Amino acid sequence: MTPHTSDDTVMPLLSILIPVYNVRAFLEPCVESIMAQISDDDRIEVHFVDDASTDGTRELLIAIVQKLDGRVSAHFRETNGGVGAARNDLLARAQGQYFWFIDPDDIVLPGAIYSMIEVLERDAPDMLIFDYEKKGRLIRGFSGPTECLTNDRDAL
Repeated sequence: MTPHTSDDTVMPLLSILIPVYNVRAFLEPCVESIMAQISDDDRIEVHFVDDASTDGTRELLIAIVQKLDGRVSAHFRETNGGVGAARNDLLARAQGQYFWFIDPDDIVLPGAIYSMIEVLERDAPDMLIFDYEKKGRLIRGFSGPTECLTNDRDAL
């Protein structure tokens, strides 16, 4: 059964949430890596909150939103409140069943979003933990068994 909002629109499965502050140099590659994996009919929403950037990030984000014609939303804080405040703003705007915070200097590898969607739809987990790559080195996000569901709270 697909969850609906009160106005009977389909609730997004996934909210991708990106807090930004003075990341102009990194923002476009991050956005491109996400948007290349999302089609118009996906149940995925993408939100940005700019935390009062001073390096032109705000202007670039406005241009990105205009270019993507409503496929993403951006919100702008007038004063810098720190990443915690920006993340709280994002959570308040998110409509998805699941939330994924992405840092604006991250690149989402091709296929990652659909692999995640497949797991979310098939298994409805409470949480997903990912491995990631940093400076060419694979970093394990979890030291327990991989590619399986676990209810072992001690392992988590």
